[in-house]
Formats: sequence, structure tokens, C-alpha cells
Amino acid sequence: MMARRHLPRVLKFFDVSVLSSASMGPAYSLAATTGPMVALAGAFTPLALVAMTGIMLFIAVSYAMLSRVSPNAGSAYSWVREAFGTYAGAYAAWLLLLSNFFATLATAVPVGFYTLALVAPLHEQDPRWSAAVGAAWIAGSALLLYAGVRPTALVTLVALLVELAVLGATAIASYFVPAAPLAPATHATSIPISFAGVFGAMTLAIWMLDGWELSAATSEEVNDDAGASGRGGIAGLLVTSAVLVVCMIAYLLSAAWRDSPRIKPMRSLTSATDSAAGSGASQLS
Repeated sequence: MMARRHLPRVLKFFDVSVLSSASMGPAYSLAATTGPMVALAGAFTPLALVAMTGIMLFIAVSYAMLSRVSPNAGSAYSWVREAFGTYAGAYAAWLLLLSNFFATLATAVPVGFYTLALVAPLHEQDPRWSAAVGAAWIAGSALLLYAGVRPTALVTLVALLVELAVLGATAIASYFVPAAPLAPATHATSIPISFAGVFGAMTLAIWMLDGWELSAATSEEVNDDAGASGRGGIAGLLVTSAVLVVCMIAYLLSAAWRDSPRIKPMRSLTSATDSAAGSGASQLS
């Protein structure tokens, strides 16, 4: 009988946290999901995101506990197979394969479009060019993964730092740089804010917050204590969620949105907070 092959243990807690955070794709998540969430929840969109982060944290803690007890690159598939048998495990495996397949397509298509908009604007509306560039990005990612998880973690760290820098710069600029106001028709046709709208926004927030579960798939490659992969997933989730919430609030209070009636409750809250802080400072002085 052949001995079981083991994956090389080359990752640390920091590597796992970076991979988890980058897998959440904060910039893409904000660009793709903020609009529909605001249409449902308005000024309460950040609250919906925070609430879903709390729910997702429970799942992350469960994943961390499972990774500590049964570290396996198969993650959820291997756990379902161990607990419920091969048929249930096969079902879980197909769910993971299909979800990752369509998630890759959903990411590659806009990546191809945005890449063309940056380097070849004349071809950005051509679906064949977009498909070709998106496929090239997938091929490049596959080659990087083939080179090893450690080089992937290093490249991911650089890309994540650039992404966070861009998000921070745009969040700051959005508040100070003048922008065209929203059209009145947008205000008139907006969906009334309700608990159902907030719950709907929480559902959409799942697409912002998924990706951290990659940490479970790296549990066999961690050269650290048994709980490092689980903690890395939790850290990636919390840090990225904090970035998303801060950027979302900055965008909602930006010049383009600040006069929207759906954002006025947030404006009133920040104005009241600023006034209270100013009066408090005056009394102290």
C-alpha cells in the first residue's frame, strides 16, 4: 500500500489571513453588491453588513474548530464525508466544485472587461475580447497555483495591499471630491426601507463576505499550531469586513449620495454626533 502523500507545510497564520482576506475580494464585492444593498436598505446598509458579519463569524468559528480537529484540504467535503458517508460527501463535493466554477466565471468576466477598459478601451465592448482576457487571467492564476501555495500567498499579499490602498484612497476622495448628484427619478422610484429590505440586504451581503472559508482548505499546509488556519480565516473575515463597512459608510456619505433621501438618516446621525462632540469640546475648553 502506498503511503499517503502530504502537502508541504509552508504557510503561517499571516499567510492564511492574507489568502482569506484576498479571497473575499473587497473591491469587487463593493463594486458589485453595494448598489443593490443600498436599494433595499438605504442608510441601514452598513448595519445589514455588520449583522451578516456577526452571523458569518459563527460559521467561521465552526470552521476553525473543524479545521483544528480534522485538518483536510477537502474542508467541508471531507467533513461531510466523515460525518455522513460517501454519498453525502459526494453531494458536498459537487456543491463546492460548481460554486467555485461559477464564482470563477463571475469574477473573470468583469475582470476581462475592466482590463480592456484600462489598456484597450476600443475593445472593451467586444465580448470575445472580454472572454479571452478573462480566460488569460484564469490561466495565469492556475499557473501561479501550480507554482505553489507559498508564491501564491506572496503575490496575493502584494495584490491585496494595492487593493486596500485603492479602496482607502477612493473612500477618502469620495467624501471631498465633488460629484454629480443623483437624478431625482432615482429617489422617486427607490424601494421603501423596511425590515424586509434590511434582511434582503443582509442576504446580498453574503456575496461580500464569502471567500474566507479558503482558510479551511489550507489547513494541511500550515506550518504552525493546529488552530492557525482557523484563526487566519476569522482574522481575514473580521479585517476585511471592517474595511468594507468603513468604505461603504464613506461612499454613502460621499458627495454623490449625501443629498439622497435614502441616506439622510445617516447624515442626520453623523451631524448629531459632530454637534455633540463640538458642544462637549466647547464645554471642556
